[in-house]
Amino acid sequence: MPIKLYYQITLRNRQGRVLRRTHRRRAHSYLKGWAQLLSNWMKGSTSLLETITDTGGVARNPTNTVNQLLASGPVNNALYGPVVGTGSTAVSISDYKLATQIAEGTGSGQLTHQATTHVAVAVEGSTASWKLSRAFANGSGGSITINEVGLYIISNDGSARYFAAIRDLV
Repeated sequence: MPIKLYYQITLRNRQGRVLRRTHRRRAHSYLKGWAQLLSNWMKGSTSLLETITDTGGVARNPTNTVNQLLASGPVNNALYGPVVGTGSTAVSISDYKLATQIAEGTGSGQLTHQATTHVAVAVEGSTASWKLSRAFANGSGGSITINEVGLYIISNDGSARYFAAIRDLV
């Protein structure tokens, strides 16, 4: 059975009341970097590692070490975890970042990134699943249209590096 990815967007007002919630949508956009990260992680040998383009556009060789494949982005951090953007460029398997990621902050066009949360793995029949979620708050006073969602992973090559695993248009 293939790995399936879904996302859902919930819009809340300042008091936390749900204004709108999308249906759960099937995403189709695992990126090349995701496959390369998994491949490197499973190889266990530094001589077999593939070069992967990080979110800054730099070729890296993340090693099979501690802090490999982390997606738990902390509060006020847009470097890894679930991320959102305003870009509408078509998704390509070779994308290494969102087209136009929304920056962390409360200024014009910015969002504050809340801590990523995880729900434990649940098994139902022959399906195992888990949920990864993150809230974003708009303190800018203006409207922001989210057109793309993604997942950035932190990995390591002696220093923390960030890689795009998923990018999808909403």
